[in-house]
Amino acid sequence: MPILKKKPQLVNPLQKTYIYRFFNFRPKIMIHYETPCYILRTAESLKDMEKSLLLRYRVFYKEKLRRVKLFGFDADRYDRHADHLIIIDKNSNQVVGTYRVLSSAYTKKFYSETEFDITQLKNKNNTLLELGRAAIDKKHRNGVVLSLLWQGISMYARKVNAGYVFGLSSVFGEDIEKAVKIYNYLNSKGLIDHSFHIRPLEKFKVKNFERFIHLYKFDETTKKDISPLLFSYLKAGAVVCGYPAYDAKFRCFDFFTLLEVDKLNKRFERKFKR
Repeated sequence: MPILKKKPQLVNPLQKTYIYRFFNFRPKIMIHYETPCYILRTAESLKDMEKSLLLRYRVFYKEKLRRVKLFGFDADRYDRHADHLIIIDKNSNQVVGTYRVLSSAYTKKFYSETEFDITQLKNKNNTLLELGRAAIDKKHRNGVVLSLLWQGISMYARKVNAGYVFGLSSVFGEDIEKAVKIYNYLNSKGLIDHSFHIRPLEKFKVKNFERFIHLYKFDETTKKDISPLLFSYLKAGAVVCGYPAYDAKFRCFDFFTLLEVDKLNKRFERKFKR
C-alpha cells in the first residue's frame, strides 16, 4: 500500500484543518483501470480524498441543496472506514466521479443503518458491500462515467467476495407524490421486496405512506423521475426493499436498494464480474 507523504495544498485554512483528519487514511483494496479519457481507481492519497470530498460537496450542497457548509467538504464518520472509488478526467487531471464503498470485511457499521433497520440483512452469512455518496461532476454525467463506476464496484465486489451490494438511492426534493408514484411504478414491475423486513427507522418514516400508495397512482412520466443511479441498480437486477425513508437533512426520499450478486441479470454479469 502506498505511503502518504505529501500533504494537500489547501487555500481555505478550515479545509486544511479538516482534511488532516484523513492523514492516516489507507486504501483497503486497490483498484485501477483506464480508458482513453478516464482513470478509474481507489483513492490512494490525502490529495485524492480532498478532491473526492470537494466533489461531493459541490454536488450535494451547492448544486442539490444550494447552501454552503463551513468546511467546504461533504464528509462523515464513515469515510475513514471506507474505500473511495474515483474517476479522473485525463485532460484536466480532476476527479469527476466518486463512489464510497464500505465492506463488512472492514467495518460492521453502515451509513444505511442511520435511516433503516437492516438487522436481517446483517445476519446473513455473506460479505456485504454498501455503496454511497455517489457524485458525478455535471459536465461528465454520461453513460461512460456511470458505467465506469459500476465497473469499479464489480471489481471491488469480486475482490472481497461480496454476497450482497446495497445502498440508498435518493429522489431529491420534498414532493411526496413523486416518491409514492415511483414506489407504485416499481411495485407494478415486481421490483419491491419486503422479505428482508428492511424498514425506515421511526425518525425517518414517511407518515401515512400506506395511505398515499392508494392516493397517488403512477403515470407515463413516472419513469423519467427515476434517477440514473437507481435505474442502473435496477437494470443490474436489484430490488427496492420496502418503503422509502425521508432524509430531512438532504431533503430527499431514500429508497433502500439491494442487489444479490448471485442473481445478477445475465446481461450485466460480464461487466460486474470482470
